[in-house]
Amino acid sequence: ALEARLNALEETVSRRDDGEPAALLAEVAATQVVDLRGLGSDAETRCVLAMQWLQSLEASGSEASLWLITQGVGVTLGAMDTQSARFMPPEDAAPPEDAAGRSRPPEDAALWGFGRSLQNEAGSRQVRLLDLPAN
Repeated sequence: ALEARLNALEETVSRRDDGEPAALLAEVAATQVVDLRGLGSDAETRCVLAMQWLQSLEASGSEASLWLITQGVGVTLGAMDTQSARFMPPEDAAPPEDAAGRSRPPEDAALWGFGRSLQNEAGSRQVRLLDLPAN
């Protein structure tokens, strides 16, 4: 669905199910990078994949923006609105709970925090964060 919407906007989409970021950047002149490889993976994997993209973008000299996609983080952090981050969770949304019924952050909360750090450290590189609803 995302690919179809981007194509409708006349954006060039290069969809790959495998490959390292450096190899993909050698094939395509990207202006926006959205990597969904780790969606649903553990926090460490998501952060490592994000770092791979940032390092590859820097090494290639690409000016592409890096989009980090998270899921369900907004419910955990609550509603907030800043220049680089927008959370507006539905009113009926609730943070996930563990077996004992305690509220726990989603795995992607670590990627969100890592992305916020990358925004501060990436210099002129644009690192954008987008949180999708948990359900």
